[in-house]
Amino acid sequence: RSIRPAAKLNKARLGGADLDAAKLAGAILTHADLREVSLRSADLTGADMRDAQLTRSYMPGANMAGARLSRAHMAEANMYGVSLRRATVDEADLTGATLQAAVLAGANLRGSKFVGANLHWADLRDTDVRGADFSRADMASARLRGARYDGATRLPEGVTPQRRGMRRAD
Repeated sequence: RSIRPAAKLNKARLGGADLDAAKLAGAILTHADLREVSLRSADLTGADMRDAQLTRSYMPGANMAGARLSRAHMAEANMYGVSLRRATVDEADLTGATLQAAVLAGANLRGSKFVGANLHWADLRDTDVRGADFSRADMASARLRGARYDGATRLPEGVTPQRRGMRRAD
């Protein structure tokens, strides 16, 4: 499944579509409706998905490195093992999302909601989590060394920033 490079699919209505292994690198999907879409192992590197609706989407193993997901709605999405390395995921809603074993190293996660999300074994090294809300999130074994946080960052009970190697950056 190959869609032409940097395809312009902004405001597309693709809810429920099967886009497994789709090649969408650099695609423009701003404001797209991708609710309950299947993007298993899809290539979304550098895609622009700002303000996209990805609620309850199925994306295990997708490569979203360098993607722009500002203000995207990804509540309850299955993102097991997804790569969001150096992605911009600020002010996004990932409430209840499964990000187990996901790689978010170097990502901008400022002001995003991860309430009740599963981040078990996730790699959040060197991320910017200032103002992010991880209340009730499962961060057991999550790698947090070098993650920047501030007084507005909400971490789950039992996660101590200093013990996990996080850096205060007010």
